[in-house]
Parts: sequence; C-alpha cells; structure tokens
Amino acid sequence: METDGIDRVITLGRRGYAYNKILRGKYPFVTGALPIKPNDISGVSLIADPANLFDQLKILSPNTRQIHVVYTDQSQWLIEKAQRAAAKKKLKLITAKVADLSEAIERYQKIFQEANSLTDAIWLPLDTTTANQNVILPLLLRESWDRNFVVFSSKPGHVRRGFLFTLFPDNMQDGSRLARMVANMKKGEKGPGVELSLTRQVGVNLRTASHLGLEYNATMKNSFYQTFPQSGF
Repeated sequence: METDGIDRVITLGRRGYAYNKILRGKYPFVTGALPIKPNDISGVSLIADPANLFDQLKILSPNTRQIHVVYTDQSQWLIEKAQRAAAKKKLKLITAKVADLSEAIERYQKIFQEANSLTDAIWLPLDTTTANQNVILPLLLRESWDRNFVVFSSKPGHVRRGFLFTLFPDNMQDGSRLARMVANMKKGEKGPGVELSLTRQVGVNLRTASHLGLEYNATMKNSFYQTFPQSGF
C-alpha cells in the first residue's frame, strides 16, 4: 500500500474493519457500514441518532409522552445521548439497566403491567441482551400486540417483525460524512471519534399502526422510506 500513493483510507463493513489495526498510525482512516461504538477509531456508525428516532416517534405516535428503554453496559454510551435528546424534545426517558436476560424479561413484564399504553412506548436499542432475537422479541411482539403498546427499534429488521417503526441507514449521507471526516484528518484535524447515523429514512409497519389505531394520510405514507408488510396489506 505504501507505494500506491494512498494518503487516506475509508474502510467499510466487517472485512474492512479487520484492517483497522494495520492502518492505525500509517494513514488517516475512518470506518463505516457497521454499528460501531465509541472506541479508538473514527467513523460513522449505522446506529441511528436517538434524537431522530424520537422525532419520528412524535410524528407517528403523537400521544406518546414517555419512553421506556431496557439496556445493559454495552448500550450505556447510547443511553446517555438518548437522555439528552429526550429532554430536548420534552419526552421522558425511563431507563432500566439490567445485567442479564432474566432481568431484562422481568423488567419488560413490569413495564407492560404498569405503563400506560396510551402515553408510553418502548424503545429497543441495538443491545444483544435486551433485544435478544429468540426470547425478548417474541415476548415484546406478543405483549405489545395484545396490549396495544408502541414499540420502536434501532434495528431495521425489527419493523418487518411487527414493531411500529425504525430508521434505515442512509448510505449516501454516511458515505459523504466519511469522506469529509477523512479529508479533515488528512489536513491535520483530530479524528472526531464515532458519530451516529443522522438518517431520517423511516420504515413503518402499517399493519401494526392500524392495530394501534394510528392513522397516516397519503402525504405521510409517501414520505416513508419503506412500509411493511410490503404486499397484501
């Protein structure tokens, strides 16, 4: 590489990320196309900024006033950002930190028992414990449907499963941000660290919305990046 005239590098995805240790100290480099978290590199994460999720929540479920989130240590950094974002948007973020899957199940069950489905919602961050695919997701899908409870997620695939909405990556926007980052680093500026995705590409499950009594006009529907189910609704 040193003979190829390369003076900056952008790595993408898991295969690209594997080269980060090799690149460190040799070139200005940034990384993207992964749900990266703050560490000793710079880049744009696929994880959507909670502020943008909360903006969509206020549009799609305007009666929601409180957001419940269950998380573990791996999501602590994101929860801190979410707390500030919720406060700015006059939403109350009710957080519950848990240590394992068993505690997560207990916390979700308590939320469903005590929260008001008319004003409360549940947010699923990208947390392998509190958004466990095999145990937590079936529990939340069943309970949220039975109790008419709004659940939204940071993982795009979850909207297909039946949660109300999510935000999909904006690859063009992220790519432009990565290019600007690495160009600034080439100029001698310090690496910005990991920045969240600023996407506003919302995916909505219209069947779930209808079940919850949430109605969207044609203009709103046309503004959605994706809708589900994609056929037969």
